[in-house]
Amino acid sequence: MKGAVRDAFEPDPGSRQDAAQFGLASHLERILQNSVTEQSLFELKQGLLTLDHERKFDEGSWDKILRSITAIANTGPDNTGYLVIGVADSEKDVRRIHQLDGIEPVKSRSSRFDVVGIGREATARGESLKKYFDWVSDKLAGSDLAPDLRKRVAAGISLVDYHDRAVILIKITPSPEPSFYKNVMYERTGSGVQEVEQSDYMRLFQRFTHVPRMR
Repeated sequence: MKGAVRDAFEPDPGSRQDAAQFGLASHLERILQNSVTEQSLFELKQGLLTLDHERKFDEGSWDKILRSITAIANTGPDNTGYLVIGVADSEKDVRRIHQLDGIEPVKSRSSRFDVVGIGREATARGESLKKYFDWVSDKLAGSDLAPDLRKRVAAGISLVDYHDRAVILIKITPSPEPSFYKNVMYERTGSGVQEVEQSDYMRLFQRFTHVPRMR
């Protein structure tokens, strides 16, 4: 796999990320371990393409991702959440990915999740991993997320090498006030997402009335 994608990469002349890359992989491991106990701050997705032979971009799944990002950002001004793309949390998806892409998952240390990566989706689209990552980054930057939140998540996206599986890690930091997605406010209920009734908006705004601690 490394040999197949090596020529698609080039060093970034503006920064030295070698040491940080190891830190990101360790950080991802901690996120996967903590996701069991802090479900409201994490969202895991196996990928962005449909798990059928057409392998089209899944618009419905993308809409759910943007709602989840908004809901995570609305957990409060002191909370930082994460969206991870390239990790399957169902055995059904793991089996289907193996059928379609011939990918054997890498188990996280917690053994609860299967890291399948997004390199298989780049291959399905006939693109290099870098081009696929740039495409996802551009989609986030041009999405219907609230403007301030959109800037934050677009700046917080990373490509992580986790035991030879490329995973997209998106850091979600809240805006100074609750965020809306397509004029609707969302919040987390456990690991799910729920629309907030207009009569309940004040409760969320009250979460953001105190000064958040420094990050």
